[in-house]
Amino acid sequence: MKKIISIILGVVFMCVFAQSAALAEFDVNWTKSTDHYEGSGNDEGYYTIANWLTANTVAFQDKPVEALAFAENGYIGKTGGANTTDPFYWSASPEGVTFQIYQEFGDYKDQNYVKYYTQGDTSSATDVFSSGTDNGPVTIDIGTSFGLNLLTKVGDNFYTDNSLNTYGPQALIYEIEPGKQWLVAWEDLKCDVGDNDYNDMFLKVEVVPEPISMALFLLGGGALVVGKLRKKKK
Repeated sequence: MKKIISIILGVVFMCVFAQSAALAEFDVNWTKSTDHYEGSGNDEGYYTIANWLTANTVAFQDKPVEALAFAENGYIGKTGGANTTDPFYWSASPEGVTFQIYQEFGDYKDQNYVKYYTQGDTSSATDVFSSGTDNGPVTIDIGTSFGLNLLTKVGDNFYTDNSLNTYGPQALIYEIEPGKQWLVAWEDLKCDVGDNDYNDMFLKVEVVPEPISMALFLLGGGALVVGKLRKKKK
C-alpha cells in the first residue's frame, strides 16, 4: 500500500513541473558590474545575486557565505557543478506558472520585456507582463513546454536556450526550491560587450501548487484500487 501511494505521489510531482535537458556545461566569465546602485561597490554580479538570495529565500537566510558561493557557482549548467544539465525549457504546470520581477539594474531598467515562447518556436513569443514597468506577480496557464526570452530596449533578443544566443549565456538559472521555484538572472547586454554581471533583471519563476483536493482525490483513487485488488484476491 505504502509503495503504491509513493508511486502515485511521484507521478503527481512529475506532472506538476519538469525541466527539459539541454546543452553541455558552461562557465560564466564574471566581471565587475558597471551598474551603479546603492551598496554595489562595483563588485561582480554574483554579489548582488547573493544579496537577493539572503533576503528572499529561506534556504539562504542569514547564510551570506553559502549564498555567495551558490550565486557564483550554483547556477544550473555550471561545469563540474552539482547540476550540470542546463535546463532551458520548462514543462508547464497544470495550474499555471507565476512570474515576478524582483529588481532591475542598469540603463535598460523598466525598458526590457520578458516573454515566453513555445519550445522550438521563438516566433510564438508572448509578453509575460503588460509593460516594461509591470513587475507582477502574474500567473499564466501556458499549457506547453516553454522557454523565456528577454527583449531589450535596443531590440536584442536573448533566450534561456543558450543555443539561440550568439554571444554566450544571457541568463543564469538557479533552482531555489527543487521542482518548484527558480531565479532567472539576466544579462541584458551582449556577453561579448557587456559587463557579465547577470543582475540586470531578477525574474522568479514559480509553480502554482496543485490544489490539495486534487492530491487527496488521486490518493483516494489509488486507495480504492488497492481495496478492490485485495477483495479480488480474497
